[in-house]
This record gives sequence, structure tokens and C-alpha cells, in this order.
Amino acid sequence: MVSLITVNYNDSLTTEKFVERMVRFEEISHIIVVDNDSTDGSFDRLRQFSRKYKKVDVIQSGKNGGYGYGNNYGIRYAVKNYHPDAVLISNPDVQVDPDAVRKMKAVLDTNAEVSVVAPMMMDCQGRYCQWSVWRLPKSGWGFLLMDAPLFRYLLKKRYYYKIEDLLLQSEIEVDVVSGALLMVRTADFVRAGYYDEELFCIVKKV
Repeated sequence: MVSLITVNYNDSLTTEKFVERMVRFEEISHIIVVDNDSTDGSFDRLRQFSRKYKKVDVIQSGKNGGYGYGNNYGIRYAVKNYHPDAVLISNPDVQVDPDAVRKMKAVLDTNAEVSVVAPMMMDCQGRYCQWSVWRLPKSGWGFLLMDAPLFRYLLKKRYYYKIEDLLLQSEIEVDVVSGALLMVRTADFVRAGYYDEELFCIVKKV
């Protein structure tokens, strides 16, 4: 069983389109939309999906705690109410292929030692995104500077995997995956203590 978690903040239009696409996925048993205390009336607009689709729950987190807090809130809700064996975490502006969901779940089902799996992502032109995965810096300075665009450019070869190497195998172990779209084994995620809720914005998501 897979529960989908997506977080909305003041962008109900994007989230509505995302839910309308994802509700058709047979691989997903429940969709949890977490409204992160939007100030534009998003929650009232999104609540229609709870009435329209039995598999969709729209909930409020109570504050805009960012990426980590919002996703944790949704995952805890899913664990309490639906007991999924896997959770798909996705930004609402991501286009997801049903086959990608099936393949991610298959990796978790057939590899007990794997806790997190993510796809290679593409941009709007159909090009693979190098930032889908990357290597962990080996020093404290590396962590401090890795969000700086110039630093990433100068050390791209050191911290990013070559796309051609990633595509040689159907599955490959990497250091870090993007927080924009990933699937986690629920029991392992809960055991690890959920997300660090200091992860507020997009540049910190891993």
C-alpha cells in the first residue's frame, strides 16, 4: 500500500491539477494533501477533493513549518489512519509517470536493505536532470558552500554523478536524492525519526 503526501502553500491551482492527475494512479491507495497554513484560501478550495474522491484527504498542518514539517505532518496522518508500507513524497509541481511509481515500489519490495528510492528526473525539454542525485560533501566547508551556485558549478564533476553512468543501470546506489519526488519505506522512515523539521525550503531538501 502506497500513500502519497504532497504539501501546498498558497498555490491551490498547481495542487489541484496535481491531485487530478495522481488520483487516477492505481498504485496509490491514498493521497494526503497537507495545506501548510496558506493565507490565500487554498485550504477551502482544496477541501473539495475530500468530498469528490474517497482516496483523497485534505488536512491543515496548523502552521507554515516548511517542507520537513509539512511532510512529517502528512506522513504521521497516513501512518495513523492508513498504515501504508511505503510513502511517496512529491512536490505538487512535479509530473509523475505511473510506471515510475510502480518501479520505485518494486525496488522497495525486492530489496529489504533499501529504505529510499527516487527516479531520474527530466526537465520540460525531456533532458535528464543532473541534480536528481548527488554526492555528499566530504568536509564541513563543502556542506556550507554546496548551495552556492558558483561553488556547484566549479565542483560539478566532484559532487554530481555523470548522467551516462546513472543510466547504465536500472538501479544504482547514490549518496543523496532530490526531495522533489521520492518513495520511502514507512517503517524505516518512522524509525529514523521522520524529516528534520529544520528543512524548510527547497535548497535544503535531500
